[in-house]
Formats: sequence, C-alpha cells, structure tokens
Amino acid sequence: DFVFMDSIATDDSIREKYAGKTVIATAARLYKWKGIENTIEAIRSLPEDMKSKIIFLIIGDGEDFDRLKKLSQGLPIEMTGKLERKKVIGILKASDIYIHSSLPGGGLSTSLLEAMYCECSVIATPNEGADEIVEHDKNGTLIGTPSAKKVGTAIEKLAQDRTKREILSTTAKRNVRERFSWNASIEKYLELFQTIRK
Repeated sequence: DFVFMDSIATDDSIREKYAGKTVIATAARLYKWKGIENTIEAIRSLPEDMKSKIIFLIIGDGEDFDRLKKLSQGLPIEMTGKLERKKVIGILKASDIYIHSSLPGGGLSTSLLEAMYCECSVIATPNEGADEIVEHDKNGTLIGTPSAKKVGTAIEKLAQDRTKREILSTTAKRNVRERFSWNASIEKYLELFQTIRK
C-alpha cells in the first residue's frame, strides 16, 4: 500500500540518536530460520573501527529474542522488541542498510519489499523469495549461502560506499513500485487467468 507507506514520516529520532553512524536494520519474527544470528556474528567479526561506525537495529520479537540479545552483548546492536507497523516503517526510512538473512524456506518477504520501498540498500540471501526481486549490484546485494562471512563482507563494502547505497536504494524503490503495486498484481492475475482459460 504505497499511499500508506508514503504517509509515514522518517523516524528522525533514529538519525539523531545515531548521528554519524551507518544505520543497519532488520525486521522479523525472531526465530532460527530468519538467520539473524549470522548477522550478529558478522558484526562481531568486523574490524573495531568499522564497529564504531555502525549500529544494527533488530526489530521484532519471538522465541529467539533472549538468545539473540545475549549474543549481541558488547556489540553495536540494539534490539527494539515488537513495534507497531508505522514505527517500523519510520525506522526503515531512517536506515541505510537492510539485512534479509533468512535461511531456506518461506514465501516472498513483505518486510523485504517494505525495506526496499523505504530506500534501504538491501543485503539479502536468496531465500524467502529475495532472489525474485533482488538483482545483485542493480537494486541490492544478493549473497549466496547465508553465512556470517558473506554478510560481514557485504556490510563492510556498503557501509563504506554511500554512493553505491544511494544507487541501489533508489533502484530498489522504483522496482518495487513498478512490480508490486495493486495494479501490477491485478494485471499478473489476469494474465494467469487467461493462460488457464486457454
């Protein structure tokens, strides 16, 4: 719903709180298959000077919350817990990078599409439908297997290249608007129904 998304303001408090840092976010139900542990370990392995320049916001709640919080101790990570949808969208609009670290399984992620529409530069595993929308180095960074090493390498590259982030995020928003509007979806269904009738 682009009208709803556009009506939500950027959460400027995030920018004020983390001024000068690259804001990285993920929004998900916190359980094993979301692969968030890989991102935590990726951040742990970053050089200390890089750690001082980023903040990773884990938005959401779930059975893995306490375990992930324990793993995050001493790292530039903040766990927000569950937030209302408008608040989440506002935070995504204030974020530079969005991590989609899911393990195999599941359908196309709405959170991923929303992050792309909010002009986050996306780092994604191919799972939960990400390989259907993320084109590597065109509208995001698509990594192969969901490993901490690959996530860490992608974070380092994007965190240090603002120009690339801006190019990827602008293209991502345009792609989501073109492919996932209600009108575009209706047209795809009509095409499918025509095929079935034949």
